Amino acid sequence: RALKAGHSFTTNGPMLTMTVNDSQAGETVTLKDKKAHVVCELYSCRPIDRIEIICDGECVHTIEPELSDFSAVIVASIPVSESGWICARCFEDIKDNARFAHTAPVFVTVPGKPFRPKHYAADYFLRKTQEVIAEAEKADFPSEEAREASMDVYRQALLIYKDLLQKSL
Repeated sequence: RALKAGHSFTTNGPMLTMTVNDSQAGETVTLKDKKAHVVCELYSCRPIDRIEIICDGECVHTIEPELSDFSAVIVASIPVSESGWICARCFEDIKDNARFAHTAPVFVTVPGKPFRPKHYAADYFLRKTQEVIAEAEKADFPSEEAREASMDVYRQALLIYKDLLQKSL
């Protein structure tokens, strides 16, 4: 249930969790004062180069944490002017590989300021979906039903990204 609700993160090394105003990844929080109280908990057996807080795809805050007993708690107050999402990511301090963790987002609602996707992001996903459809049209599927089921999902995604592109900034 937790994974389905979005309470997750991805990692190939460090462990990272985040809350925004006490809401976990996958949840939605309403900000009345346009400030997000972000708490990141980090666990790693290696030094961490940095933790980044991301709002709507943009890095808005970077911290170079000091680990104590292989862990750190980072607290930040992030100004938020419109609805969107916040997540966190961290990178271990190693040179020969990329070891990182990335949280799922907490969705943020700012009253009177609805979410409007960035144009470049909506356009990117629209183009990628069109590429996937073109590849899928040539692909071998185990059955015609499997092909149609897959193509239906891709077509639905295409409609969603077209709509987001029209609403984008």
